[in-house]
Amino acid sequence: MKVDFPIILGKDLGFTRDIDTYLVEQDDAFIDAVTSADRTVSLAHFGSVHVPYGFHNLTLGGDAYREKVAELEAEVPDELPFVDRLVETYRDPEDADLLVRYKRVTTYLHGQGAYDRLFQLYLDGVEHFLATRLSAFVERLTERVAATGKRMLLVLFADHGEEFDEQTNGHFNSMSEGVLRVPLIIVGDGVRPGTHEHRIRTVDIAPTVLDLAGIPAPATGVFDGRSLASVVRGGESLDGDAPALAESYNVELNDFIAFQERQLSGRTPGPLPHFLVGHAAYLGDRRVVRMARHYSDALQRATPYDSVRVERFDADGVPRPVPDDDGADLLAMLDDYRTALREPEQTTVTEEMRGQLRSLGYSV
Repeated sequence: MKVDFPIILGKDLGFTRDIDTYLVEQDDAFIDAVTSADRTVSLAHFGSVHVPYGFHNLTLGGDAYREKVAELEAEVPDELPFVDRLVETYRDPEDADLLVRYKRVTTYLHGQGAYDRLFQLYLDGVEHFLATRLSAFVERLTERVAATGKRMLLVLFADHGEEFDEQTNGHFNSMSEGVLRVPLIIVGDGVRPGTHEHRIRTVDIAPTVLDLAGIPAPATGVFDGRSLASVVRGGESLDGDAPALAESYNVELNDFIAFQERQLSGRTPGPLPHFLVGHAAYLGDRRVVRMARHYSDALQRATPYDSVRVERFDADGVPRPVPDDDGADLLAMLDDYRTALREPEQTTVTEEMRGQLRSLGYSV
């Protein structure tokens, strides 16, 4: 497992347990580990499509990162207000300075309502990441595995996109399609090339990968998703959109800063309470979005909020409001999901599990 965000995808939240080789920002070492193993299930996480878009840090971004920050600062006033103190990974002084300067610019642009400019920065960052890091990584990995004579199934997917509007500066506070709809690419022996327009859910990935790898799936009830291996192999096609659910959780900014500061200092970080920002349910060509929080004070403060909208997707896949639809069936999906609880006796909760759940904000 190779990650770009060790503070989140690390030991504090249990992500290193049962991992044989754990790497931080070491793409080549990950490829070495994969190709030297007889059989492996491995994960490479990339954080380069977060702020600073396309660069991640100075080690990976280099002079292009320095030049981009200078270019952006030339577009805005010389004196910009200070922005939040979030630190996503361990950084040296210059790296931390570049991150703060980049965030100052993007915070200013958002405050000015320059949403299209911010989205273009994001798209440019994605292109830069693909051209300077991911494409070369996939090429090296593929060539090295092919040289060993082993088979490989490569699955590329994301956890979110980005959106910029009055309520969203990135992805934390949004149920927009630009945030929820992400790429899913599967490459490997036996995979039939093709593009599928119908809805595929994140929960479908794990059972599909197991099936394609020839690994018996766990007993019924372990996965919420379905295997789409037959679709990947070309044996059948998707003929409709599966029901789907999405939720967004966030934390109070000051709580998160204090949590990360405790992590970086080596102290036990303790709990980090989360709250529901909003959620959405999809059924056929309709969806409902229910927001529970509204942001104010330059997105620094979230207050309780209750807003429901029902939308229908047009021929181009764009959701349009449906004023005469109360979305009762869609809202019932959300309520069922949030109230469906497992019987307590089905799971023995250990102190380790309690600690991990508490760090995510649950009261256990």
